[in-house]
Amino acid sequence: MKPLFAEWLLNNGLKQKVLFTGLFVFFLFNSIKAQTNLVPNGSFEYIDSCNYPGETITAATPWNNIFPMGGADVFSSCNTNGATAPYSIYNYQVARSGSNYIDAATFLTLGSGFTIKEYANCPLKSTLKNGHTYCVTFYVVIGNYTKYATDDISLYLDDGSISQVVQWSLINASPQINSTPSIILKDTLNWIKIQGNYVANGTENHLTIGNFKNDSFVNYITLDTLHPSGIANYFIDDVSVIESSTKIHVNDTTITQGDTITLGKSIEGMPVDWYDIQGNLLAASSTLKVSPSTTTSYVVKMDLCGNVSYDTVTVSVSTGVNGIFNTNKIEIYPNPATQSIVISHQSLVNTIEITDVLGRALKTITNIQSSITNIQVDELPNGIYFIKATDTNGNVSVGKFVKE
Repeated sequence: MKPLFAEWLLNNGLKQKVLFTGLFVFFLFNSIKAQTNLVPNGSFEYIDSCNYPGETITAATPWNNIFPMGGADVFSSCNTNGATAPYSIYNYQVARSGSNYIDAATFLTLGSGFTIKEYANCPLKSTLKNGHTYCVTFYVVIGNYTKYATDDISLYLDDGSISQVVQWSLINASPQINSTPSIILKDTLNWIKIQGNYVANGTENHLTIGNFKNDSFVNYITLDTLHPSGIANYFIDDVSVIESSTKIHVNDTTITQGDTITLGKSIEGMPVDWYDIQGNLLAASSTLKVSPSTTTSYVVKMDLCGNVSYDTVTVSVSTGVNGIFNTNKIEIYPNPATQSIVISHQSLVNTIEITDVLGRALKTITNIQSSITNIQVDELPNGIYFIKATDTNGNVSVGKFVKE
């Protein structure tokens, strides 16, 4: 993993980012086809209300149960009715991304004659395109409070006509994305990725997750012989349907020193992992919370059924933006600028420095005799830049401007 990762950073990633950040940090988003997850609310972070009754999945709009009387549940960090995350009346489980996830029961009590099958259903953002290949991904982990573990949980794409005749009954369908047969899904800690390519016929606009096999064809093991209900209950997170040729892209950002930021909010629910520049895994999650003290770069990796792409995300750390740092204040205009900028400072300064988002000094002006300084910037590449003005006492003011 690391040698290949390091080679990518050298040939395609960080080197290009360092050379061209000034040009691309502001405009790159518009020049790259944005990745699109066709599953709305794929990480279940958006719920209608924290006071939803019971554990119903319908709070995570637009997700629903196939049978209207109940089934799959949403576990939320703000719910107080038993289905709380990460702690609940059933177990302790940390979400793969964000705070929330759902569950579904996939197996019945042996010999009871009563089949327990829960299904989570959701409309897609748009109908799949005929002949296009999509990478379909979701993650599962088994709950601590469950009797059985099985080898089967699957995802079915259709036109929305799928139905469940009797509550918690088996749905007769042939799912296109399946877990690996004969490998029991028994990990109660680490989220397991279930993924597969799918070539669309142009009618698919819904997905359903659950177990579509008669129990006599499901491999299982017993985890808890004393468990009373006898079901296999799995948690589900980060569901995505993405065209398989898509490449990952996340915008660079800037924070003020001491702040914390969550990277990857724009790709929440997608099959990505986060690394530091040395190739060490930081988070097997679509988001990464960071609070760097200095400008730091991170690498995000997306694996779409073997189509692997990377992006380097730089978090620039400033000691202040467009405002006061210590006792000085500066104003920058016009902003955005094309040819030149005017810097107005309340007190005399003796040095003004222009830096890029990586903190590299590009231009320094000294021997300043006025409270207003005019600086030519037409030779700078388009992008975001910082102004650092230092007075004779060492007080520093920092401002930001955009060069177009």
